[in-house]
Amino acid sequence: MQDPYCKMYLGGQCQQTNVCHNGGKSPTWSSMLTFSNSGDMNLRIEVWDYDAIGNDDLVGIGNLNLMSVMQQGSGSSGNSTLN
Repeated sequence: MQDPYCKMYLGGQCQQTNVCHNGGKSPTWSSMLTFSNSGDMNLRIEVWDYDAIGNDDLVGIGNLNLMSVMQQGSGSSGNSTLN
């Protein structure tokens, strides 16, 4: 079973979620990550699998254009496609 967590990068800043133990392929997080306004509109998201022994494994990488998310407005479902 995978124990995923996310690292998110925006404008030279990095934030990380907590590990979702036994999250597998459908993890959920209740983390709130805060970034300073850097003017950068590209959020890089990396999903990692936590390993207690050895190095963590990179599961996947995606990019989210924050301008597109803001243009969807507050009435959207909150789901976005990662590139």
